[in-house]
Amino acid sequence: MANNPGFGAADEVTAEYCTAEIECVEAWETPYGVYMRFDSTAEATHWATIIGGDGAQWKTFVLDARGQDLTDEERVTAVQVLLAYDGV
Repeated sequence: MANNPGFGAADEVTAEYCTAEIECVEAWETPYGVYMRFDSTAEATHWATIIGGDGAQWKTFVLDARGQDLTDEERVTAVQVLLAYDGV
C-alpha cells in the first residue's frame, strides 16, 4: 500500500486500527479511508457488512471510508486501489 505510486500518503495504522474489536492483520490510512487486510475472506466480509455503503471489499481486503467526504471520482479511485491491491 505504501509503495503505490500516485496514491498519495499512506500511513501504517495497524497498531491503532487492528484492535481486539477489529481483528485485521494490517491497516493503512490514506486520503480515501483506511484499507485493512484480514486473515480470511469471511472476516473481511463480516467487517465490510458492518461498514456498509461507506466501504468496499475485495477478497481479504476492506476499505473503510466512513467519515470521508469523497467525490464520486475519489470513490472510484479508492475502489480501484482496493481491487488492484495484492499485498506487495
